[in-house]
Amino acid sequence: MPTDQPLGTVHWSDLKRGDEWVDDSARASCYTCDRKFTPFRRRHHCRMCGEVVCAACTGFVNMVPAGGPPRSIRICTGCILKNRTRYATDRPAHHRSATTPVTRPLAAMAISAPGKRSQRHRGPTSSQATMLMQSDRPRVSDASSDVGTSGDWDDGDGMLHFSASSISDAIATLPPPPVPINEAARLAALHKFQILDTPPERAYQAISDLLAKGYNCPYAGVSFVDADRIWYKAVTGVHVDALPRAVSFCSHAIMSMQPTIILDASTDIRVQHNPLVTSDIHIQFYAAAPIVADGQHVIGTVFVFDTKPHKAMIAEAYLTSMATMVRKQLEARIQQAPRVIVSGPVVAAVAPTALVAPPAWRGQDATPNEMHSMLATLLDRTKDVQAQLASQRASQP
Repeated sequence: MPTDQPLGTVHWSDLKRGDEWVDDSARASCYTCDRKFTPFRRRHHCRMCGEVVCAACTGFVNMVPAGGPPRSIRICTGCILKNRTRYATDRPAHHRSATTPVTRPLAAMAISAPGKRSQRHRGPTSSQATMLMQSDRPRVSDASSDVGTSGDWDDGDGMLHFSASSISDAIATLPPPPVPINEAARLAALHKFQILDTPPERAYQAISDLLAKGYNCPYAGVSFVDADRIWYKAVTGVHVDALPRAVSFCSHAIMSMQPTIILDASTDIRVQHNPLVTSDIHIQFYAAAPIVADGQHVIGTVFVFDTKPHKAMIAEAYLTSMATMVRKQLEARIQQAPRVIVSGPVVAAVAPTALVAPPAWRGQDATPNEMHSMLATLLDRTKDVQAQLASQRASQP
């Protein structure tokens, strides 16, 4: 896809020709969700990959032709997610800070459109896109603070910018972060996945984007808690690579196997004096679900946060589902890592073989086949969460 094309559109050169599509007879069930086709669940072709999918596993995006105006075409949810987060895998690792914020047209394209044509977004003009980007800018408090200024957090690109240096003085006054009683085993469970300091991957970025959209929060991410830092594998709406454990909310989230919900950080004793709350960034709402390895070790979180308090938390199960999805992604990483068999010496019989520890994973993704199905399911759940949020807002006086 040409680099000057905005996310939320596809270029004609990315599409499959009709003679390249998978034949209908080759698929008895949807390639994405694996549900069987019936007279009521019809076959559709994804115009990007050519696969045969059901209507629930498709969405409509704008296609930019060689000539003439853009037009709407149907593609599968897998291709929607790849198109949305293509920048996450195409850019070099050291360009991580160039993460593109999620705009409303982009989120609407992937979340609200499965199987239905979106009437709200037919491709914004340049002026519309500018207004949408401005409306998605983070809400930064005007309250004064002893820690930094709004310039520390916003470089004019609509993104929050976190760094340890900008809050170093405040960090020195914080108490030590809480530490789980199984910390040594927890760190061993984390390190076996070899996930720390790896390049961005589209699956994790998709999860982060879905969280932000589902909970109508400007910021979200996937984090892993190391010995002395929180490292962020994927983030939405914020620039951050890592933060000290003493300052990150995720240090508190790993203390429980259940979701951690902070509706108003200014009144929560755990974080009310945290510089991320008292500074100009002014985090007020935070919700996280633990990423649990081996059924007992919390190695990280999936989270959302906002700069205004929330009155209630709904659909915690959706947050937990996302954490489960990250765990499955990590497990797939181990399963797909190459393993070398070394034969031992023969002593009176064939000695048992030994497995050398798998080397660092070098691929672009560790997505198993079930990831497509799970992403499609989570897209539907995102719509449900949004509907619940809308209903909640409508019922409030």
